[in-house]
Amino acid sequence: MKLSTITKFALLLLLGSFLVITPSTESVDAQGSLLLEFLPINPDTNLEYERDNYSIVDTAATNGRINFVGQSLLGLDLSDYRATITVTGPNGFYSQRTERFLPFAAFGDRNGNYFSRVLEPGTYNLTAFLCFEDVCYDDLISYGTFTVINSSQ
Repeated sequence: MKLSTITKFALLLLLGSFLVITPSTESVDAQGSLLLEFLPINPDTNLEYERDNYSIVDTAATNGRINFVGQSLLGLDLSDYRATITVTGPNGFYSQRTERFLPFAAFGDRNGNYFSRVLEPGTYNLTAFLCFEDVCYDDLISYGTFTVINSSQ
């Protein structure tokens, strides 16, 4: 659904205190306030990783390579937005990227073909801020925690 600029701004103000990204849990806010969800992507297939536990990703099939891609859970058209995505993890791992176009990929993409980073096993945190035109919404912090394992090691 396409929204006007005024409607988008009003929606962001309304959702401001509810926005989260949560790849670490299957539970979604009962109010339907979850705006973005980041999914772990296999960069070889550009498909979501198959996993038994929602917060654990086994990267054995790709030698540790992974990307995370944000999707709208409310069916909103986010094409006018940009997102700054930060991933932190063990041994000082830090990656920050601003995505100006959908899909919002934590480690980038070219025309929907996802780039990857090799992540060593451990626990990682992902945060994202949405921006519309020249305004970034610091109170619209999205976040999640996930664990990477590599069963081939």
